[in-house]
Amino acid sequence: DMKIAEGKSTYVDFSAESDGKKVRLVSQVESGSYGLSQGWVVEKLMILGLSKSHLSSQIAFQLDGKPFTSSS
Repeated sequence: DMKIAEGKSTYVDFSAESDGKKVRLVSQVESGSYGLSQGWVVEKLMILGLSKSHLSSQIAFQLDGKPFTSSS
């Protein structure tokens, strides 16, 4: 059994789903303060199994349901 120790570890769980038109990526973070204190950031995500129509689509990000950019 894996345990997350506050101040000593960070756990991020990702899941993705598609309705055929949109892809939704969701992340849940436990004890994120440790990762932040270490300067950890997710630089790249790959979602496997997308159709070619998704590859050419515009990508938009939301954080807590609000539009998000790297400058936000």
